Amino acid sequence: MPMDTKKLKKTGILLALCAYMAIFLTACGDDGLPSLTDDEAERMGNYAAFTLMRFDASHRSRLVDLSTVVIPTPRPAKTPEPEEPAEQDKNNDTSGNGSATVNQDAATNVSMYELIQFPEGVTIEYTGSSITDSYPEGEDEAFSLDAGKGKRLLVLNFNLSNNSGNIASVNVFSQNPVLKVTVNGDYTRTSLVTMLTDDLSTYVGDLEPGQSEDLVLIIEIDNTVDFVNSLTISKKIDGTNYNVVLQ
Repeated sequence: MPMDTKKLKKTGILLALCAYMAIFLTACGDDGLPSLTDDEAERMGNYAAFTLMRFDASHRSRLVDLSTVVIPTPRPAKTPEPEEPAEQDKNNDTSGNGSATVNQDAATNVSMYELIQFPEGVTIEYTGSSITDSYPEGEDEAFSLDAGKGKRLLVLNFNLSNNSGNIASVNVFSQNPVLKVTVNGDYTRTSLVTMLTDDLSTYVGDLEPGQSEDLVLIIEIDNTVDFVNSLTISKKIDGTNYNVVLQ
């Protein structure tokens, strides 16, 4: 039976390709033919293998016609929405009477000596408090401070002593301290700046060796405050709150 024309054509192509490859493989020593690099030889071998498989009726190609393939469009990655930060506790709250309360947990406890800078050898001690309508009491005083309407004065007493053997120059006024006093944990007022000679926040003086001075800090409180359970003095330095727990 005569051989099919298409089959003869395939056979001829295969034979021609084999002959062409044989020439290249046997002509490595012939200077008349160009030499192939490793990369070119690899590409030639791949092309020959592909051609042989293409005309081999018994071989079923694994290649896919890309024109028939639907490539899904990639979806853009979803960027997660940032979570809203939790509301931070404020250092200073406002009570119903309009006063600022200090967040004690966010502060560092220190001594009165650390809160206000004193010369070496000078000590300060808290000696008690009192509630009054005016300070100092008595008509013979050159200057006195009276409480406003519906208010009273809370007077904090301190003793400043020079325990060194030299004269100690104390200047609290130059430090411009803003001192806040918290009463009973939730009532805070800034200490009053007065012209009293014994006002701790404005005190300037020289203490002889062994000399002591009685000084005060004063705040106004509501006249409904009849007793003091706790007292704390606070001062902010470089954004950090420092507390002195007096009682």
